[in-house]
Amino acid sequence: MTNSKDVLDVLKSQVAETTIKISHLAARSLVMQKFIELALPKLTQAQCGEIHGSLRQVREDVMSVMDDVTLPGAYHAAFLDKTNEMLRALEQRQADDA
Repeated sequence: MTNSKDVLDVLKSQVAETTIKISHLAARSLVMQKFIELALPKLTQAQCGEIHGSLRQVREDVMSVMDDVTLPGAYHAAFLDKTNEMLRALEQRQADDA
């Protein structure tokens, strides 16, 4: 019986640690999203263009590194979704100023 209890205790501990890590990541993501929402309207058309170009380069650089590292498909999808979302937001901001 103790073996089952030990296994359950280990699983419980791992679930708790994972929950804490996910909570930290979610909180960081929320702060970054709110920062983006506040900062984006303050950018000029030129700044949006410069950031857009830099972010496209970052996307390409990261994608080339991700080819060399084994990561889950969900990571790739989330990275591309968020990057493309930001690129579209920058494009929209540029169009709003035009």
